[in-house]
Amino acid sequence: MQGANTVLKTAFLSLRFLAFTGTVLVCLPLHAERKPPPVVAVPPQPVPVTVKVKRGESVDIPLRIYGSRSQTIEFLIRSEPKAGKLSEIKQVEREISAVSYTPPVENSVTSDKFTYAVRAREGVSAACEVLIQISDEAPQLISPAEVNFG
Repeated sequence: MQGANTVLKTAFLSLRFLAFTGTVLVCLPLHAERKPPPVVAVPPQPVPVTVKVKRGESVDIPLRIYGSRSQTIEFLIRSEPKAGKLSEIKQVEREISAVSYTPPVENSVTSDKFTYAVRAREGVSAACEVLIQISDEAPQLISPAEVNFG
């Protein structure tokens, strides 16, 4: 019992000091219930992609999300490529779609990009970038077996 009196006496003296200095002390009961923070629904996040394609060919580009969802999601093209062309989005699985990219014929373009996002029940995600590296086949030197100058 004496230990409890000492604790109470110390607490009383502390309160007198706080009152004297003008400090406000707020006491909360130890058993106060804490409410968990509200749950915020976040749409699935798309995965950035980097692909390589040879000029004159097309490449299929997978559009995916991180993790998995037990719902069908929709992929949205947010910005088109500047030089090449995209096909329509084709759904491959519940959480995976794909587009086909065809590079331009101009040799001056060596890269391209576009962005896509994901729509789900929770809303639309931020856009994610797809980088495309365009390569040309190395020139081949072809010479005849025999040269006739005559």
